[in-house]
Amino acid sequence: MVQGTEGNLIPCEDLLRTCQQFKQSCEAMKGLKYLSHQVNEALRCLDPHFYNLLSQLKHKISKFGFSEALAAIDYLLLNGREILFNKESEEHVDQNDPQYGWAVLVALGEFEGGDFMASQLGIKARFLPGDMILVRGRVVKHKIGPFMGQRISLPHFTHSNIWKAFDMLDLVSI
Repeated sequence: MVQGTEGNLIPCEDLLRTCQQFKQSCEAMKGLKYLSHQVNEALRCLDPHFYNLLSQLKHKISKFGFSEALAAIDYLLLNGREILFNKESEEHVDQNDPQYGWAVLVALGEFEGGDFMASQLGIKARFLPGDMILVRGRVVKHKIGPFMGQRISLPHFTHSNIWKAFDMLDLVSI
């Protein structure tokens, strides 16, 4: 979701590019319901305060018709998800995320390598198909190392602009 020109929220362009794209996106979201549940539960267990803030934000967003419709298909509390195929990443921080928000990374496919690395913490962890890693993406520099094979990455995230649109950014930045 992005903020529109008049302060209204609108779905991201990738979701609505064509009717066929919208249909495929909805089918993909339906197929990811179980994963959405796992992501939500991981956040609830790890950081109940952030989970509650996400729930409040989701409630506020649900007042927009499109959001209510999408929530009926997929109840992921984080408002961003990408599906990336065979992508390594350089070390980075997630500049658009709230300072103390969480990014949830999931790896799928058949591959070797693709370790998760956070050099400032001295962490190099195996990141195997089916694994989930939660990281404060704006605070901790991280990357995905080289791999061989077919690797599908599913990063889940939230961006500061959505929190700001609902006057909640300060709540997730302390």
